[in-house]
Amino acid sequence: MRCPAPLLPLLLVGTHQGLMHLGWSSPPLRSYGDDLLTLPIVLSLMDELAYWSGNRLSPKRRWFFVLIGWIWFSALFEGLLPIYFEEMVSDPADVLAYGLGGCLYVLLSPSGSTPIPKKA
Repeated sequence: MRCPAPLLPLLLVGTHQGLMHLGWSSPPLRSYGDDLLTLPIVLSLMDELAYWSGNRLSPKRRWFFVLIGWIWFSALFEGLLPIYFEEMVSDPADVLAYGLGGCLYVLLSPSGSTPIPKKA
């Protein structure tokens, strides 16, 4: 990765999953921690794919990706899947966590336009 900052959410999710496995997790973190860190991970991967495919990601385009990701994850995990799976519960606080995670992605992303890699 060009910028190591997006690795922080991935490290936090891995650490949290390990602590949950050991039984050392608090209820708020267990309920909203992964939701908060989902968009920074997914959008950072999309940012890398766009970079290596030669596309520019301006700050406005990053906000567009955040909006689309927020809508997509909220609709899927808080709207559609709870209808079909009884063990899933729709929670408006999760929608807020996805939005805050998108803002976290923008804060962790390198500022300015991402340069297009030079072709050999």
